[in-house]
Amino acid sequence: MSLMITRRRFGQLAIGSTAVAAIGYLANKTFAQTTDLLLYGLRVDSEGKLAVETLNVVSGLTQDVSKNLTDDIALKDGDQVTGFTSLSDGTLVVCITPASDKGKKKQKEADPPHLIYLGTSTKITISGLKDKKETIVDIVGTQDGKLLGLVAKRNGRPPIRIVSIGRDGKISKEDKVPGRQRVTNLAESSDGTIYTATVDDDGKPTVDEKKLTSDKKNLNNGLNSLVGDSSNKSLFYVLAADRYETTRYVLRVNVSSDEDAKLLKEDWEVNKMTKMLNV
Repeated sequence: MSLMITRRRFGQLAIGSTAVAAIGYLANKTFAQTTDLLLYGLRVDSEGKLAVETLNVVSGLTQDVSKNLTDDIALKDGDQVTGFTSLSDGTLVVCITPASDKGKKKQKEADPPHLIYLGTSTKITISGLKDKKETIVDIVGTQDGKLLGLVAKRNGRPPIRIVSIGRDGKISKEDKVPGRQRVTNLAESSDGTIYTATVDDDGKPTVDEKKLTSDKKNLNNGLNSLVGDSSNKSLFYVLAADRYETTRYVLRVNVSSDEDAKLLKEDWEVNKMTKMLNV
């Protein structure tokens, strides 16, 4: 029995596989339809500078596309990238969370997370968190133009909620995520359903009640990113790293199948990944 509902629509719970099946979306898409899908990876180098590159999920080829996107953008000491997504207009957005113990600051004095819109000079501070111990764990842009955020305590623990983030950075509508597991990622499937990924105390991730396994990787350290396929509502791409390792890899998983996740790319030196919407 699942400890939480992992398949959700923002503002409306979809409980169990029968409820989602009632949406009527035809799920008989094939892997061949993802041949042109590009994943976008955000890399943070040793100096805190940002870079963006693409990954072709079929050929495995990567290309740096940082020009005019990340010029002169660098993180401050202790800052963490906690989200990376695209909006429906094609804008790439990064969520940055300052360290909770920045300098001599106590956690209650920590700066709030903020958004950076790549390709622009726009930096928006997120407002509306309940207290200084809350932060944004992940973000996802949706096909209907929303930007959703996953809110949790700074240690990633419950209570968990999904919120809508306005262009001014203000949090508005919210949905509480039931259960007491640690929720790490948000993703939107091709039919508009919002999914979450959870991780247990052993670091093993679960998506839509499917415990992720791979015959190539251990999957014992949670997920860095979860991205829905553009055509098939059951397909997702995950960015992960083995425990005690910093080099990440990309897997493709079908949550409607008992098959292991398939390794697509090893040694991808990025911190987060996403896709362009409506492509």
